[in-house]
Amino acid sequence: MFSKKFGRIFTISFASGMLTYYLGTPLSAAFLSVEYFEKDTVSYEDLMPALLSSMISIFHVRILGFTPIFIEKFSKLNIENVTTIDIIFSIIFAMLFGGIGMLAYILKFYFRNYINRLDSVKKTLTSGLLVSLTGIIFGSTILGLKVFFGGKNVEKLIIGKILATVFTIESLGSCGYFTPLTIVGMNLGIVVGNFGFNSSIFSIVGLSALLSSMLNLPIAAVIFPLELFGYNALIPAAIGSSVSYLLFKKFRLE
Repeated sequence: MFSKKFGRIFTISFASGMLTYYLGTPLSAAFLSVEYFEKDTVSYEDLMPALLSSMISIFHVRILGFTPIFIEKFSKLNIENVTTIDIIFSIIFAMLFGGIGMLAYILKFYFRNYINRLDSVKKTLTSGLLVSLTGIIFGSTILGLKVFFGGKNVEKLIIGKILATVFTIESLGSCGYFTPLTIVGMNLGIVVGNFGFNSSIFSIVGLSALLSSMLNLPIAAVIFPLELFGYNALIPAAIGSSVSYLLFKKFRLE
């Protein structure tokens, strides 16, 4: 109604406000909104309205007594003091997890190029078939948000969730990347936890590495676990986000 500039600011602010209701993390919502619309840059001109919107939203959440989904679904991780050994392995696993995020990103890019060449009927049939086969092979629980942690089938949840999410979104289905990547990243920490590592610490590394490498949200990928799990999450989140961002930025295809 006013101008392209105001339209962008309103879009970012509305996104920040709605994400705050969903996540319960106002700072993360603001940075996520700005970074998503402005790849590799953060504009204060857009950030400040986004912060204002998210603060108003979190005030409403508390007044209404509403519990955001993420606060409700994710229990507090037991993150103790991070040791030097934890830092070393955090760097190693950030490379590995970020690489998984980039593989998912590459799959997304090429599948989008393929599916966009099809007409609407073929696109619907192809995407429906792929999502259905993914659910049959990896279990129907990967198609929804009722199961956040994979338990004994954690590897199947990770692979299936990535495939189902990419096939759904790039076919213009109803889905989003943020929540599935959060689930995948935290379950990657559970996988390495089976080998004697601190699963809580490396769940944070996995979450931050995937959000940073696949969605290109390096700042939000640090602030989000910090708001969600407390200050002990800062070091693994910063390592996961920064290492994966620096390593895999040059592999971007768009």
